Amino acid sequence: MQLLECLVRRVATNNPHPGLGNDRENGCPMNEPRKKSPGRPPLLGERMIQTAIWITPDQHKWLAQQPGTMAEIVRRLIDAEMQKG
Repeated sequence: MQLLECLVRRVATNNPHPGLGNDRENGCPMNEPRKKSPGRPPLLGERMIQTAIWITPDQHKWLAQQPGTMAEIVRRLIDAEMQKG
């Protein structure tokens, strides 16, 4: 059954609420479970963890003057320190 037909039937029967009635039994696609999408692909090929840091105004000013985004700069600095080991 087409989606438009389901909507028309709901309006005609005064049943605008999804899940009420027997739409699924009648083949109405409106109550079918949504398929999960894979979502946005991860940045840099791996899953990132969002975090927040507290920095001084001087640190913020320095970060803002560097090329790239602040997140890229912080990741680069952390990676450099990790390489030192």
